[in-house]
Amino acid sequence: MTTRYAPRRHMDFHRWAAVFTGRLARDPESASMDRAVADELLADFQEYHALYERAYSKATRTPFVVQAMNEARKTLETKCRAWAQRIKRDPGVADDVKRTLHLDRGRRRKTAPPPPGAPNISLKSMNSGRHVLRWSWYPGGWTGGLSSRLPRGASGVQLFAAVTEGGEFEWSKMEYLGTFTKQPMKVDWQPDVAGMVVVYAARWVSRKGEEGLWSDPLAVQVAFAGAALAQVDRAQQVAGMQQLRRAA
Repeated sequence: MTTRYAPRRHMDFHRWAAVFTGRLARDPESASMDRAVADELLADFQEYHALYERAYSKATRTPFVVQAMNEARKTLETKCRAWAQRIKRDPGVADDVKRTLHLDRGRRRKTAPPPPGAPNISLKSMNSGRHVLRWSWYPGGWTGGLSSRLPRGASGVQLFAAVTEGGEFEWSKMEYLGTFTKQPMKVDWQPDVAGMVVVYAARWVSRKGEEGLWSDPLAVQVAFAGAALAQVDRAQQVAGMQQLRRAA
């Protein structure tokens, strides 16, 4: 029912509506509003104000008066909200006018920073062509412990992979597998790649599509007869990581 332009409580809404309609009635042209519309808004507020006074007085408060006040508020709020949105978005209305109408006090959304650093990806398990991976990161830097939660600013993990014969890969052969928001990351491979080595790389991504740094590559063999893990040696990992960072 209400938005940031109209406070929720009757007392707060009454105060806000008094300023809003009174300011427009004094100078409607400054807000690109016709005099007749401003006068109509002021009349609606005066009707609501009279019922508001009766509803908050013990001597005159009745269920009928409260219902009438709520209906009057609904009518007034609908009109005020529509005009508030229109005025706030109108580039022809000066900023000082918007401030006097209390249209610069909207709830500001906090902008989350880009995802920090790069994720670490590791193999949790593998069997019959399925690789189960997990991500982690260091909230406190390299000296702190690992966390398996998404860091602030990240909405998910983008996972890429390249199917190779021995772990050597090129960035042009990395394929996007998907964005994961929950642990673990499960990837299924077909028997036609059995014995091949899949090189994985991942990066954080924000809700706005901002991408983080690349993780170190992780090489895992595709096996269908038991759990066989083939990590590329350190030299190949470093070479692959350098390829990724140059291509980013």
